[in-house]
Amino acid sequence: MVKKILIVVGILVVLIIIVGFMQPHTTTLSRQKLIKATPEAVFAEVNDLHRWPEWSWWIKNDPTMKITFGEPAEGLNASYAWTSDDGDGSLNIIESDPGKSLKTAIHFTDFGTAYGTYTFAPAGDSTRMTMEFSFENGMNPLIRLMSAFMMKPEVDQAFEYELSALKTIVEGKPAAAPSK
Repeated sequence: MVKKILIVVGILVVLIIIVGFMQPHTTTLSRQKLIKATPEAVFAEVNDLHRWPEWSWWIKNDPTMKITFGEPAEGLNASYAWTSDDGDGSLNIIESDPGKSLKTAIHFTDFGTAYGTYTFAPAGDSTRMTMEFSFENGMNPLIRLMSAFMMKPEVDQAFEYELSALKTIVEGKPAAAPSK
């Protein structure tokens, strides 16, 4: 009986490893939403790291998180670092193209670096904002499996919250007067 259980467990472990190795080396997740505002207005909310606590899923849902902002506060090379019971890290804006796109490097102390990309495309009287999150899974088949089955639902939930919060914030502000 014990021998049969060990054989079944061994087969399950081999299957998990095989399925893990079949997962991609890089995981990229994205979501988009239309926001009734100019690309510049939406970009301004994301480009200024001091505004992130108003809409960031991760900041809102971690009561132990303590944030320290770096200088500059917005645009290229803006940064913040965090400490938390769930882990420490930092975020840096590594590309900032006003009104068009922004890219961040997110350094997790225990898990390496991930990248966030935000694009702002005109769509009639609105902006199609796209959030993207990508990270290397490496060679570990268990990390690959976690990325495929555990990380995706959490990141999808974060994207939906953040895009909805940004939509509410930006659409709630008075529209800027058109430039002449």
